[in-house]
Amino acid sequence: MKTRWPLLWLALHRRRRMLVALMVGMVAFEALIVVVANTIEPGQLFSAGGKGPPSAYRAFSGSGGDVSIASYPGLLGAG
Repeated sequence: MKTRWPLLWLALHRRRRMLVALMVGMVAFEALIVVVANTIEPGQLFSAGGKGPPSAYRAFSGSGGDVSIASYPGLLGAG
């Protein structure tokens, strides 16, 4: 593989410290996201303070507000 693309391997070798730092930063960021997501319960995270979903979400999802965005159908509809 190294004989096939020697310039690519040279570029990766020269930037190995930068790539390792980028990888460590990405792992730390993802770990932080997991910690934050686990501390807040989905009902509290996606609720609108008891008022129900906003009218724009109801119009977009076509559910009339019956489907919570914290559920699998709600996430699929929002996606």
